[in-house]
Amino acid sequence: MQTGIPSLHFKKTFTNPKLMVWYVLLWILLWGALGYSLFHFRYNDTDQIDTLRKRYKTNQDDYELMQHEVQELSAQNEILKKRTWSLLQQNEDYSKLVSELSRYYFHIKEATHKVQELGKLLRVYDSDLDQKLTKVWFESSGDRIVTQMPVIKEGAMNTSPVTSEVVKKYF
Repeated sequence: MQTGIPSLHFKKTFTNPKLMVWYVLLWILLWGALGYSLFHFRYNDTDQIDTLRKRYKTNQDDYELMQHEVQELSAQNEILKKRTWSLLQQNEDYSKLVSELSRYYFHIKEATHKVQELGKLLRVYDSDLDQKLTKVWFESSGDRIVTQMPVIKEGAMNTSPVTSEVVKKYF
């Protein structure tokens, strides 16, 4: 029987080289078993892990593709914003131009209406109108010497210089 302190017995065991080899092999086997069991529990479902890795890779590829598309769309968006701004400026210029043209169109339409009314009046022979035109003719001639007033025949269309002078003066 051994007497004494148990730590001395432990010390004697580790000093024996044959036993030391067995203890090292035992520790290697225990750690190996522990490592294998962790490996087994961790990688028991390798199919699921492979599936997850494939999904992760697919998601990474999709993410990179979307990042590329975002950059491309951002560049297109900048181009469209610049083009839209320039078109808005052109639209503003064209709006001003159209408003001016509308005013001119209105004045031309009014003048056309007055000329048509004057044409209707000049097509019909009216002695009072003839006297008024003769009076305007002599007043508007000013420095010129009028030798003869054109005669307007009944039913004929008046294309005399009197008509053109009156139109120029009043319209």
